[in-house]
Amino acid sequence: MLGTKIRKARKEAGLTQAQLAGTELSRSLISEIERNERNPSTATIGILAQKLHKPLEYFMVDWSASDAERALLLISQAHTCIEIGDSEGIRLALDALKGYSSLPDNLKARRHEVMAWYEQKEGRHLSAVNHALIAETLFEAEPRKDKQWYCCYLAAHATYTAGLYFQALEMCNKALGVLRSANDMLGERRLTLYLLGSVYFALGQIEAAQKCYVEIATAVGEDDGGGLLQAYHGRAICAQHMGDIAGALRWAEQAAVLAEQRRDMEFYASTVITWGTCLVRMGQNDAALAILRTIDSYSRFPARVAHTARRELLLFLAEQDPYPEEICKSLEHYLSSVLLVAPNKGSYEYTKTQWAVAKSQLRRAAKDSILPVIQNFASLFLDLAHCSRAAEVLVYGAPCMERHGDCHAAYNLLKEAYKLNRVTAALGQNPAP
Repeated sequence: MLGTKIRKARKEAGLTQAQLAGTELSRSLISEIERNERNPSTATIGILAQKLHKPLEYFMVDWSASDAERALLLISQAHTCIEIGDSEGIRLALDALKGYSSLPDNLKARRHEVMAWYEQKEGRHLSAVNHALIAETLFEAEPRKDKQWYCCYLAAHATYTAGLYFQALEMCNKALGVLRSANDMLGERRLTLYLLGSVYFALGQIEAAQKCYVEIATAVGEDDGGGLLQAYHGRAICAQHMGDIAGALRWAEQAAVLAEQRRDMEFYASTVITWGTCLVRMGQNDAALAILRTIDSYSRFPARVAHTARRELLLFLAEQDPYPEEICKSLEHYLSSVLLVAPNKGSYEYTKTQWAVAKSQLRRAAKDSILPVIQNFASLFLDLAHCSRAAEVLVYGAPCMERHGDCHAAYNLLKEAYKLNRVTAALGQNPAP
């Protein structure tokens, strides 16, 4: 196998992996190639040939090789396609791998790992979980802590994306369990804690989510900008939902500055939106709309950032007293046009946008039309496993009914929200991270 040949030639030359890598390559790349986990590019082979004093023919693959060697080449090809974003190449490599049924466990593990990644990317989340868990079991037997953690994390992310939050909670805790005996995997622990915080947040367990973000902040150094960015933004969102708007604004500002310094546009967009919603909660609508205009003028932001910003602002503006009717109507009109052409109808993001429009319209609705809308959206969010969002819908409906003098209906909505939160909290109780 190619990696074995390169390792043999390196040892014959009396070189360490770091010496072979030099300044042109990385030691980790050499290690992965020698373990037959990565197929070197043509350029890399040229460098290796020069350093090892071998002709290029030495690195040619014998296509009369065994099934295992061919399968390894296809797996390496799939990994290369992942790195360069070649979806069609990944699909072709995985289709070819289906023809290899009798493979050693280490190759089976890597095949299922790649298939899990691809299934997740294609939106087939449950299939991704299945492949990830098979791979995790096989990697555990090797043992490969790094791969075992990655497969648990991938399964957690897939279940979280699918809205299966209690399963995601279980997978996150399993990933953290793998990391307990791996003190050198701090970055992996940080990623897992951030995902775990997101899961707790989706379940409405804000204090548990905040604990995850605080742990990230205390576990990383000043030079770990990515970890601090995650911690700051997570704490901003939690503080906002716990009513600490000044604290949320402070954390959002720090996150935005750090994201801009790191040129992380995804996080920068998220932090700026959180910043804007904090300003709305503080009654500073003009300042929030100025942030919205900044987002519109920033050419590096995709259109979905502008959609998300308007939706999040409208969700908070709809609760304001006095009700800013003209601003809300303008945002409603924009979002309604987005909904007409939006893909993934019925998804959580689509339903949340629908709710933002409906939430604002309920401030102007007649009494008889309020309860059906509230009950419909609570049901939609429950179907999507967003129990905390369903409870928020019910809570919002209560003052709408109270304004129309129907305190009995308002009380019943609050009672249903209370029951829903109690059930959610009971189901989501897990050991502290």
